[in-house]
Amino acid sequence: MKKRGCFWIGMIFFFLLLFLVMVNIPFKKFGGNRVVIGEDTTVLTEPVRPDGGIDYLAAINQKQSQGVTLDNNVITLLFRLTPQDQFEVVDEKIAGSSRDQFAKALGFDTTPDVIELLDPYEVLRQEFYATHEDPLDQQDFDSRLGIERLEVTRPWASDKFPKWASILEKQAAALDLIVEAASRDRYFHPRVAEIRAGQGPMMMNVLLPVAQRVRLCARLLQFRAMNSLGNGDIDLAIRDTKAIRRLGWLQCQSDLLVEKLIAVTVFRMATECEQHLLGNRGMTTEQIADYRQFLREHRYIIDVAERIDQAERMMVLDQMQNMQLYPDKVFRWSGNFHNETQQTVLPIVIRSADMAEAMRVTNGWFDRFVEAASQPTMKESLHAVQQTEKELVQLEINIGDLRKTGWRMIQGSRSRGKVVGEVVA
Repeated sequence: MKKRGCFWIGMIFFFLLLFLVMVNIPFKKFGGNRVVIGEDTTVLTEPVRPDGGIDYLAAINQKQSQGVTLDNNVITLLFRLTPQDQFEVVDEKIAGSSRDQFAKALGFDTTPDVIELLDPYEVLRQEFYATHEDPLDQQDFDSRLGIERLEVTRPWASDKFPKWASILEKQAAALDLIVEAASRDRYFHPRVAEIRAGQGPMMMNVLLPVAQRVRLCARLLQFRAMNSLGNGDIDLAIRDTKAIRRLGWLQCQSDLLVEKLIAVTVFRMATECEQHLLGNRGMTTEQIADYRQFLREHRYIIDVAERIDQAERMMVLDQMQNMQLYPDKVFRWSGNFHNETQQTVLPIVIRSADMAEAMRVTNGWFDRFVEAASQPTMKESLHAVQQTEKELVQLEINIGDLRKTGWRMIQGSRSRGKVVGEVVA
């Protein structure tokens, strides 16, 4: 009975809040809310989009592309190995295909043709499936092929897995192109977003097709490096293994945490190769000394605080300004709210809230996490982050109290803005 009573009390406050918001609050015209630009709200003050919001994508692209050219950017070559199906199609009336957008952002005058890059695992799997329709046969083949894929991440001779060796040999030029890309000094992956009708590019729609392709590139080099080692070609094994590590090291230049996480996978592949390589008796003393120096110069870069302070903060602020500018659309675009009541109520609350105050509150929490991640040692940073996360959990509990939150929501637009900022945080 007590739980049922609390439920109905909560529902009464919810519908009271909805009534007060719908009846007593004057609304601005749809999409007409002015974004309050400032260092304490949007953080960046330029460039400004036509709708009055900050163009965070343009700002990040401008910062990341400084000093980058077609000749020193690793992504320029890896882009040529990324097929059209890895790019989502945008409204052609606005900007053409996103692959064309990406090529333009990289600095190409015309979009280069795609160079085919094949995963031996997928090639062999598709070939077998084309001639064997029995699900049991397919399942058995998948198990055997999975074991082979594990075996080729260790030293292996071409005569042991001739089909794998043949597929790698046929695309030697593409693999050499990856090695050439890894020798470059800069990593600039343009932030190209899917464009939706009626709004500008949004960070939550950003595409990372080439960044995702880096994993396949590293995996294929791992297969070839271990094949070279198994065939006794130490120099080629060293070359490909170094290229894998450099791909991960270059990707650490990115401003997004998701690309740093991809780099973790790439570094793991490099480490697996290095365990076999450095344990091989065929390496000379000079080769071992050279590789150890290479390892010291290409360690995984840990700069989480900067990533949180820059791209991750910008992504959230971009989402908040679009919530303010397009309240009736943004929740449907995000796909997070499928309930019709939520899609109706939330835009009303956003319209009536002081979104500048919401941004200030959210920025305050970002500042807390940046400070926590900036501690002198990893141990201190982890402790500080955990403490901040505990406070966020308590904040979530407080927001979940419908009576208290309902009371705050009817106290005025600034109070509603603080609640929105806390929910976003």
